Formats: sequence, structure tokens, C-alpha cells
Amino acid sequence: MSNSTEMDKRISFLKKELENAIRHAGIRARIDHWLSIILMLSSLVASAYAGIGGLTEHLTRQQTAAIALLPGSLVLIATILNFEGKSDWHYRKMQRMDDLRDQLMLQLPESPNVDQIAQLSKKKNKCVHEMHEEWVSRFSLNWSKVPSGRPPNDSTNS
Repeated sequence: MSNSTEMDKRISFLKKELENAIRHAGIRARIDHWLSIILMLSSLVASAYAGIGGLTEHLTRQQTAAIALLPGSLVLIATILNFEGKSDWHYRKMQRMDDLRDQLMLQLPESPNVDQIAQLSKKKNKCVHEMHEEWVSRFSLNWSKVPSGRPPNDSTNS
């Protein structure tokens, strides 16, 4: 197998990985963005419906109360799951992968060497690792932040 054929395979593989990452991040960014919008609009509609239904007496007290519970629940879900923040994260990942694809396709010499391709692959791996670490720190559910109902442990009063 010639060196050129091997390089073409590596370039093609890296390009395909980057394009898949770009496509996946773009889809997830749009989904998370729309989930955020849908939850907030649903919250507004439920609030308005409960208010109008209660004022016009077209709803029973129980129906009004049930609908009135929705806005707070929807906002809580949107806040805890942070769809807008996730959307922003996916758009940033998509942009970073697109930058790497541009480097591969447009900024490397016409006949890149193995080291140049390896360096670009290392940049991609570093980017993926950094983005994963950010995801874990920003979006993993952390139940330790939920108040326990107990007063904080104040060691200064001991």
C-alpha cells in the first residue's frame, strides 16, 4: 500500500468523524433549543388558560388547580435540564468540529504528512475531552445542591 493511499484513508476517516460530529451536534443543538422554547411557551399557555378558566368559571376549581400546577412544573423541568445551555454547548461543539474540518480540508498542505494529520487528530481528541468535561461539570444532575431541610453545618459555633 502506498503512503499516499494510507494518507488518503486517514484523511477520509478524520473528515468523516468530524462531519458526523458536526451533524450530530447540530441536530442536538436544534432539539434542545426547541425543547426549551416549547417548555416555556407551554408554561405561558397553561398559566393563561388556568387564569382565564378560573376567571370565567369555565373550569372547575380542581381543573383550574391542576392546570395551574403545570407552569411551575414546566419551568422547573426546563431549569433543571437546562435545554438552552445544552443547545449552546452543542452549537459550540459543532463550531469547534467545523473549525477542525476546515483545518483538515483547507489549511493543511495539498499533500499533508502523517504528523500533520496526527496533530489534527490530537486536536480533535483534546476538543472532545474538554467538551465532555464541561458537559459533566455543567449538565450532570447534582443532587448535592438540593437543600436537605437541615441547617448548614456551621463549625464556627462549636
